Amino acid sequence: MSDRPAVVVRRMIAAPRERVFNAWLDPELLSRFMIPGDVSHATAEVDARVGGRFRIVMNHGRGGAEHWGEYLAIDPPERLSFTWISESTDLQTTTVTIELRELPGGGTDLVLSHYGLPDRSAGAHEGGWGSIADELGAVLTSRASLHAASIVVPDDFPPVLTGTRADEQLRQLGNVITFTERGADQESELIRRIGDAEIVVNIRAHARITERVLSACPRVRLVSVWGTGTDHIDIAACRARGVTVANTPGVNANAVAEHTMALMLAVTRRIPSMDAAVRAGQWPRGLLVQLEGKTLGLIGLGAIGRRVAALAAPFGMRLLASTYGPDGGRAEAAGVRHVPIEQLLSESDIVSLHLRLSAGTAGYINRERLALMKQSAYLVNTARAGLVDRGALVDALRDGRLAGAGLDVFHEEPIPANDPMLALENVVLTPHDAGTTQEVIDVGLRATVENVERFLQGTPVNVVI
Repeated sequence: MSDRPAVVVRRMIAAPRERVFNAWLDPELLSRFMIPGDVSHATAEVDARVGGRFRIVMNHGRGGAEHWGEYLAIDPPERLSFTWISESTDLQTTTVTIELRELPGGGTDLVLSHYGLPDRSAGAHEGGWGSIADELGAVLTSRASLHAASIVVPDDFPPVLTGTRADEQLRQLGNVITFTERGADQESELIRRIGDAEIVVNIRAHARITERVLSACPRVRLVSVWGTGTDHIDIAACRARGVTVANTPGVNANAVAEHTMALMLAVTRRIPSMDAAVRAGQWPRGLLVQLEGKTLGLIGLGAIGRRVAALAAPFGMRLLASTYGPDGGRAEAAGVRHVPIEQLLSESDIVSLHLRLSAGTAGYINRERLALMKQSAYLVNTARAGLVDRGALVDALRDGRLAGAGLDVFHEEPIPANDPMLALENVVLTPHDAGTTQEVIDVGLRATVENVERFLQGTPVNVVI
């Protein structure tokens, strides 16, 4: 590549530098301003990572011309560069570099340099990039763009929001950037993705909204969580900074409760191990555990715990419950007997966890409490792994001091290949998937977006703080 660019385009854009920078990584905005010359419209696909690829199709009225490449460097909000391969230059690989300088008063000085172009196409590309820069300015300084909220979805991996009706509704509320690749579990990358966004739509619990994240992203005003749990969010830091946190309580209650019952049946009836044995040519008949007449101890009586009680009652089970805080009459309303935690653990044949994870409930089922359970008892956890002392649970299962466990949540996810749980035959494991049904996804995502809409209207709902 020559040291001298074949094309240099410079424009002053009346929009914040961060917004101009992010526009080059947002497929929706790219499609709106990437329309030089006789182009009527464009479509764009972007994987906005260093080394991530993009593809743009410009419609000239006589068909689509394709352009593609990959990002070489992304240094927000000052600079980015990418390769540019165009059908109009015989698929020659060239390089575009964009420098952004913040101007007094909040505008942006944009300098676009295109290297490696053949002389015959330099003039056409100079005109094309010039009109693109002009259109970028028009798009970003339009009344709608200036007043639209800046929204980021930093963690749609694996994707559940992208392409849904809820996604369409979210994009009507502001300028949205969505990241569908892994990386939000790394704090530095999460900070980069959130940037100057005002609203964070939080899909995955591996994206931890910490004090450092909030400090690095001071414009955040709302974190809208898909789901109920907020243990991955520093609530105290949000409160101190005036950041609203909203969630979607109860939308996954039926699905998680059904999965709880499925784990209960799978581990007590040894269904996975018997299925594997039969497929291997064995015929492992033996005594199984019947739920009728057994005591089920529910720790936590939120929406999920109450639903499990309703599903378990027709099995003829005796139902006990213990809550971390005051019961408030919930046990009686659910037809469950409220007892102290120690009594529940010592009397139950199956213990099922339905507490939120917090500083107070972390390690709630510790080694001492596990020792209170019957040797013939089972533990089911579809809540949070951190509620249980992991080492104590492994020891109890391995040493035969518990009959078995059904687990949908783990201290590290995905579970590492060397995790001792994987070697225990009396444990049934599922990949934190209890609430993943189409019904939960549809209702929960709509509620997550509605939380954003209500916040912008000044009437927030489902507020945690």
